[in-house]
Amino acid sequence: MNIKLNKDFEQEYPDDVWKGFTGRQTATIIIAVVLGGASIFGIWYLTRIEPKYCVYLGMPVLAAILFFGFKQYQGMFVEQYLKELLFERKIRHLSFDAGELEEKNVRIFSMDTKKKEGRKKHGNKWK
Repeated sequence: MNIKLNKDFEQEYPDDVWKGFTGRQTATIIIAVVLGGASIFGIWYLTRIEPKYCVYLGMPVLAAILFFGFKQYQGMFVEQYLKELLFERKIRHLSFDAGELEEKNVRIFSMDTKKKEGRKKHGNKWK
């Protein structure tokens, strides 16, 4: 009997801490709820508008925190990906594209075969 497993078992079935969420995701949810509640209370305290409208104004705070806590690109979280981008920008002068040029259409090296005009000097020495 063969049981086919996914190639990356650790990524497909991560260790869950609470209701299927990993520790990082659980901490992100807690931080988002606390900061979202604080922003909603702060908006209500400063503007004295109805709380239901304050909730709508506090949603972007929740969404941004949850985005940074859950979103992964190429197996990296957003802050890891940004660190990699900054590191690549710092060393971009060291990077090169080896073997990716089509040699038949690109001139790699050329010499100027035209004779340069010589400098004129007194007499027939330079022409």
